[in-house]
Amino acid sequence: MKFKQKFLSSVIALGLVTSSMFISNANSQQLEVHHIDVGQGESIYIELPDGSDILIDAGKSNYGSTIVNYLKGQEKDIDIEYLIATHPDADHIGGMQEVFKQLNVKNFIYPKDAPHDTKTWQNVLSLADAEGCTIKDSTPGTTFNIGGATMKFIQPTVDYSDNNDDSVVTYLEYKDVNFMFTGDIEADAEKDMVAQNLVTDVDFMTVPHHGSKGSSTEEFLAKAKPEHAIVSVGADNSYGHPTADALNRYNAIGSKVYRTDQLGDIVVKTDGNTATINGNNADASRMPGDIVGHWAESQIKDFIDKGYLNGYPDGTFKPQASITRAEFVKTLNKAFGLTSKSGKVFDDTVWHWAKDEIDIAVTNGVCQGTSAITFEPDAPITREAAAKMIANYKKISDTYHDKINRYNDGSQTANWAINEVEAILEAGYMNGYSDTNTFKPKNNITRAEAVVTLGRVIANPNPVMPEPPAPAEPVTPPTTNPTPNPPTNIGGSGLTDSSTVYVTPSGKSYHKTKSCSTLKRSKVINAVTLAQAKAQGKSDPCNICVK
Repeated sequence: MKFKQKFLSSVIALGLVTSSMFISNANSQQLEVHHIDVGQGESIYIELPDGSDILIDAGKSNYGSTIVNYLKGQEKDIDIEYLIATHPDADHIGGMQEVFKQLNVKNFIYPKDAPHDTKTWQNVLSLADAEGCTIKDSTPGTTFNIGGATMKFIQPTVDYSDNNDDSVVTYLEYKDVNFMFTGDIEADAEKDMVAQNLVTDVDFMTVPHHGSKGSSTEEFLAKAKPEHAIVSVGADNSYGHPTADALNRYNAIGSKVYRTDQLGDIVVKTDGNTATINGNNADASRMPGDIVGHWAESQIKDFIDKGYLNGYPDGTFKPQASITRAEFVKTLNKAFGLTSKSGKVFDDTVWHWAKDEIDIAVTNGVCQGTSAITFEPDAPITREAAAKMIANYKKISDTYHDKINRYNDGSQTANWAINEVEAILEAGYMNGYSDTNTFKPKNNITRAEAVVTLGRVIANPNPVMPEPPAPAEPVTPPTTNPTPNPPTNIGGSGLTDSSTVYVTPSGKSYHKTKSCSTLKRSKVINAVTLAQAKAQGKSDPCNICVK
């Protein structure tokens, strides 16, 4: 997993742990975090390295038995050392009624400043009192050293009017692996957590409020940077959770998203150094498995490491898939550090995840829309269109099309792109396909090709562009009915350039008559015009017949 400067280590070492501290002995066992599938709700079971058990939330009332049976399936005579209610919403605490009825709960922790006005919540509090367990407030800063792991409540010290923002946020750390459980916090609580420096980058994080539109803000995710994000959500729920906006923000930072509505129970197991998710290795490098051995593997890894482009939540990169116009401009912007915006919005980008990236690309002259009002962000981008965007950014163009015309299909390049395609070829940023001697300008550029092409631009920022050849002297085309030159009298011979004269193959002179005495011994005598004779180098008049 990522090796971070850990959030709590220096605080604990200095003895600055605040509020209540509960300590138990630890051993070297692994830590497990189970995201139990409870539909549109949340319940998280944690087994610590020493065998201690924590349950954060318990879904709706109708999932109470499901949770109890799941816990008993982990340990027949299970006791819950810590039961934590993040906030009093029914989809988080309803199932606790059954937990209190069937299991032994030793410590119950909840935000005491939260409203107690629902029947379900009052029932939970009554059952907690009847249980005889220790009841504690989830005071921000409360820290626990339990079973070799460290747990801390890190929500802001603010009393919000919204129950969701009042959620308990729990940070859990075991050696080099860490987690954050966020309840239903929304933008206000996230903003305050960032402002109060309560957020550290984590390996695993629950998606706040089931992936609602108003949660998982860019500022919050920029601090948390979860490698793996788990969202507890019901299939086809009426809230539209998780929203596309939220998921796109995770995709933008390269997080892998796991959903209980798709995977069911999601179980993370870790020895503090490495981890698995549902039995599969959780690769902290975020490197998709389908790039291994690919011809563009090293360049793709470099772009992922630098945050220019990411893989997909399912752990793939799909290097041979087409890249969309939105993905391409975002990658280009990131690679070259473009950030200037002008507020340009197209009809089809108003609610698009790449709205800002498209604005940046248009503002910086990289591209335009496909029309005055559309951008078609999700359409694949062709090779010639990608070349034009790069050439626009580099401000290069070449009107001498010798490179593109060498390809069998060079003539298929669009007029609006051919100068830029030629420049990109001259710069060495793109190549054709040698096996077919084609460029395939109309083909969609693949994700791998896009990465490698942009990588070449980065590696060669100042290409030496060849000087175009000097233009040839203009040739005046012959006219259909040329006007004859006026006759030119050569000396006093009466000959003009159009006059017929006689020459021999080896002679240097021209003759006015074929019967000239000087031609008697010549076997071959040719009749030509005087102009043709001169052109053949026979420019001397015969001193016998030409007078």
